[in-house]
Amino acid sequence: MIPDQEETSTMTPGRFLHAVYVTAGLVICLGIIAMSLSEIRVLMLNFIVGAVFSLSLVRSTQFLVQRFLTPGKRLKQRRVWLMVFLMVKFPVIMVFLALVAWSSWFDVRGFVIGVSLMPLLIIGYSLISIFTGNSPIGQAGLMAFFEKQNPLENSVRR
Repeated sequence: MIPDQEETSTMTPGRFLHAVYVTAGLVICLGIIAMSLSEIRVLMLNFIVGAVFSLSLVRSTQFLVQRFLTPGKRLKQRRVWLMVFLMVKFPVIMVFLALVAWSSWFDVRGFVIGVSLMPLLIIGYSLISIFTGNSPIGQAGLMAFFEKQNPLENSVRR
């Protein structure tokens, strides 16, 4: 059976995050090369730390959601564990940020550039996938958003 063209062109969450991770890796490598060529070592170090921090936040959240929010018999028990892990994650983040901020090599500009990398890539890929029609929402959802019509009426395949 040949899959429908519409189904294969839709950006699934796994493909979406894979594309974001690949692009983040490329941008990080290009940023490291550019900063090392211009000999901005402190900014480069903080950029790397911020980018790795941002990447690890997105990846850990993806792992926790995929691991503990999948449908099954023990969904309620898994939700409790998810909340426990998420609550433990915040103090760990705060300790990490405090250690980085109190270090002698800390430069806020490089760190902020690195941390803002993942949110900007996620927003950029979301907008691209929505405007090209490759999102799970599809063009019908986009048109309903702009036309203020009923999204269920627009999403019916004809």
